[in-house]
Amino acid sequence: MRDFKVIITDDSDRDNLIAEIWYDNKVIAEINSEKSKLEIEFINVNGLLLDLDGFLEAINIAKSKL
Repeated sequence: MRDFKVIITDDSDRDNLIAEIWYDNKVIAEINSEKSKLEIEFINVNGLLLDLDGFLEAINIAKSKL
């Protein structure tokens, strides 16, 4: 997971904390719990290839912190 970072942050547009998933110094996804379940929103990932295991590990870390 060396290329991934998970940052928990507060967005003034949202009621709850969000988890940002960073890859190669860019935010590629946000996970939020604004509804009754967690949702993921992908950001500027057109054509991006990721290591699946590393990405799943980042998602699980984010999920556990929210």
